[in-house]
Amino acid sequence: MCKLGMYTTRMFSVLVAVGTVVSCPTYAADRAVIKVRGDSKAEVMWFRSGAVLFTDRGFRLTDFPAALAEEKFLRSSIDATEFDVVRGGRLIVLTHQLILGAASQAETLEKQGFVRTKEDRFQLFETREIDQVLVYEKQTTFGESYRFGKWVVVLGFEDARSARNRTRATEGKPFFVYPADTPNTGVLFVDRQTEDHSGHGHNSIAECRNGDIIAFYSVTGTGADNWNGHGSAGWSEYRRSTDGGLTWSTPSPFEYSKRMWEGTEMCSALVYSVVTTPNGTLVATVIHYANEKWEKQRAPAYFLSKDQGQTWQGPRAFDESATVQDIAYTMDTSFVHAGEIFIVFRGGGSNMTPGGPQTLWVSSDNGESFRQRSVLPFDDATYYWAAGALDHGEIIVYTYDAQPQRALPLGRQTVPRRREARPDPTLPRA
Repeated sequence: MCKLGMYTTRMFSVLVAVGTVVSCPTYAADRAVIKVRGDSKAEVMWFRSGAVLFTDRGFRLTDFPAALAEEKFLRSSIDATEFDVVRGGRLIVLTHQLILGAASQAETLEKQGFVRTKEDRFQLFETREIDQVLVYEKQTTFGESYRFGKWVVVLGFEDARSARNRTRATEGKPFFVYPADTPNTGVLFVDRQTEDHSGHGHNSIAECRNGDIIAFYSVTGTGADNWNGHGSAGWSEYRRSTDGGLTWSTPSPFEYSKRMWEGTEMCSALVYSVVTTPNGTLVATVIHYANEKWEKQRAPAYFLSKDQGQTWQGPRAFDESATVQDIAYTMDTSFVHAGEIFIVFRGGGSNMTPGGPQTLWVSSDNGESFRQRSVLPFDDATYYWAAGALDHGEIIVYTYDAQPQRALPLGRQTVPRRREARPDPTLPRA
């Protein structure tokens, strides 16, 4: 089987008009650059499992051959796709196979010089045979224009101008800001005011491997019995975006969190961290509270999702022998580096300080297990953390003193003293 885009001196097969498969020599090709016409909602997305394929339908990518992995595709209307070629090069187009009832553009593609590759037909979305597709390819030329009806999926290009490029951030290109006319009021994410809820607790966000964004937030109380909106009594919910954050799904309560809130085991269990592992698994960390005053009841637990956050498995213990005095709390300290997941915890069940040890934990198997790697050189009077990896591979953790420095003038007490811990990369790993 020939891999798409591998041209050199290999051979590949094409489908001629009469339906026979013949072999012909291949030719060198760069990727084409196209300019989309007539579709203001068109987007460039990664061709990954679960990606939404069209701007006006909810069909999600089910399966694809390995040769198409990590390609970009044009997410456009299912009814029509129009574009001009502004730099010649290779294009790949998917469409229905030619069977009764299928909205196939195979004949149109062949008339315009596209040839079918030797890739077998595959299930693009859902499970019906009618939704299996064929793979076509062409070396396009500058100045060509194309219009396809219902329906095609275009991929294999270098860029699609006039379409919003959702892949730019992951390629190290500039981030886009929406709405663009800053300053502005932004896009409303959660309206807590209508239901008299607070947001104290924590917020966490991660990009799934298929390009979806999943965002957790807390739903806590506002009354005197919940510190007038500053307490931890409540539950966690999350919402999903399939279009880079422009729109969001209806809220989904995190089932375990809601169950703990409604039961009698503890006061609350709030999601404080979510991170995407190297193989695409999501890891969500939950903090267990004894009351609304932020006192911790038991060691944190975590959940795994292997389907982009649709379902969650857990709770799992970071360490069956760890107590709340060993690990109790985390904040913005989950990150992936060199194929491993890192997270920083502080021990102790107290509200803020004093606390227990601050430790660095790591998973080398995509969240299936965790182990403590080191104890960080912070004292027990620090609070609030952030952590990450520097450009040269060093790991850095930030924290600051939780209590005002009484010896300082009052005007300077609001400025935290930053402390840093840089674990020695030469130390042996557990």
